[in-house]
Amino acid sequence: MTEVCRLFGIKKLRITPYKPFTSQVEQFHCTINSVLAKTVAENQRDWDVRLPYVTAAFRATRHDTIGYSPNFLVLGRETRAPFDLVYELPKNKSDGNYDRFVKQMRERLVTAYTQVRQHMQHRAKKKQTVLRHRSPTYKI
Repeated sequence: MTEVCRLFGIKKLRITPYKPFTSQVEQFHCTINSVLAKTVAENQRDWDVRLPYVTAAFRATRHDTIGYSPNFLVLGRETRAPFDLVYELPKNKSDGNYDRFVKQMRERLVTAYTQVRQHMQHRAKKKQTVLRHRSPTYKI
C-alpha cells in the first residue's frame, strides 16, 4: 500500500473519527444527514427512498470549496435533470465533430482540476495557519 500511495502522490493521514471537520468523507456524511433530516417523513422511515434524490442534488450543486459541482468534475459537464427538460433550458449544440468535443472536454477538465487543486491548497494552508496559531493555555 505504501508503494501505491507513493505512486499516486498520496499522503496518508490519521484522523479522529466522527469529527466532520477532519475528513471530507465525514463532511459529506454530515451534509447528507442534515439534508435527509429535513426531507424524510415524520416517521423517519423513508430515508432510503429519498437518498438517491438527495445525493443527486448534492452532486449537481456547485460547492464553494472546489468551485465546481461534483458532476462536472467527474463527467466533464453538468447533468440534465427532469426539471431542465420541463423548463426547456438551452441544449448544448453539437456539430457531430467528436474530436473537437473530446478536445474541448479535456481542456475544461484540465482547467477545472487545476483550479480545484489551487483552491484546495490555498484553503489547506489557511486552515493549517489557523490551527498552528492556537496555543493551549494551562492554569496552575
